[in-house]
Amino acid sequence: MAVHSRVDLLRYVAVIIACASVADLVWGGTFTYIVRVAARLLVLLAMYLAVGRSHLAARLRPPSDLSPDQEPRPRLSSSGSH
Repeated sequence: MAVHSRVDLLRYVAVIIACASVADLVWGGTFTYIVRVAARLLVLLAMYLAVGRSHLAARLRPPSDLSPDQEPRPRLSSSGSH
């Protein structure tokens, strides 16, 4: 089972959430199982959407070491010696 994309990762985590919640099914019944799994999947979906938006925004902005006219900026020395 290899993860090739974010969708694959989302599917695997959703299956893990559903399988790990079997104790809720046994202990509290079907209603408790569905409510708890649905809540956990909604949190997973919210995290996925938040990461997707920030990832898309990172793709659209230019790299930080390039100026707007696409010329490399001079890097400052981090060693502190002049």
